[in-house]
Amino acid sequence: MNVTNPTTLAQKRYFREFAIAIGAYVVILTASVYGLNHGIEGFARYLVAVIPAVPVAGVAIAVVRWLKGTDEFQRQTAITAMAIAGGLTALITVTYGFLENAGMPRMSVWISYLIFMSIWGIATPIIQRQSR
Repeated sequence: MNVTNPTTLAQKRYFREFAIAIGAYVVILTASVYGLNHGIEGFARYLVAVIPAVPVAGVAIAVVRWLKGTDEFQRQTAITAMAIAGGLTALITVTYGFLENAGMPRMSVWISYLIFMSIWGIATPIIQRQSR
């Protein structure tokens, strides 16, 4: 009998769903940027600008489905790493917001996503090592 670990199944499903969502994101983003640079005007311009968020939502759904399908250790590790990433991202971005009041240049909101994902990626293996 071939019994597969539920966490392994969740991981495979996640990679498949993530790949599909990212592939869609690349295609839709390319089309969106092209449209924005080639004459789309009015309200349609806003719709074309935000449509790449749809496959990004697909990535978020894939992450949640992965979390639900993993074992308690993986889930706790991921949630702890996300909590650390969220807290440190808030601290960093709020602190920089205060520095903007003192004259630092305004930073794009995109940087907060980069900060969160970077900290999550760094925190995860550290938490895993500490838990063993």
